[in-house]
Amino acid sequence: MEKIFKALKEENVPTILFGIGANHLLLEFNDLPVSTVGLDWRTSITEARNMGITKTLQGNLDPAILLADWDVIESRTKEILDQAKAQDGGYVFNLGHGVFPDVQPETLKRLSHFVHEYSAK
Repeated sequence: MEKIFKALKEENVPTILFGIGANHLLLEFNDLPVSTVGLDWRTSITEARNMGITKTLQGNLDPAILLADWDVIESRTKEILDQAKAQDGGYVFNLGHGVFPDVQPETLKRLSHFVHEYSAK
């Protein structure tokens, strides 16, 4: 993996390393020449930072939350964004892995709009 990411770094492109259920590998991910470490929904931003992850983080909304009522989605999203704001280092909001086929496109649009609006405050 190090060889692959070193070659990509020479291309000057952003790189993200993500693995589901891979929180036991996050410190190794952090040591690789990647721009961003992806988190699944099992590892919070605070946990990752407390482990010593210094790279930009991406993630970690549980994709199953998108099947819940909007109040649940909004509450969980706020929690994640508040954690990101409270921690040092960069952060990119994303799901902790994929979108279930039953998720309504309108929910994704609303979530995207909410993340931009809430983050701007």
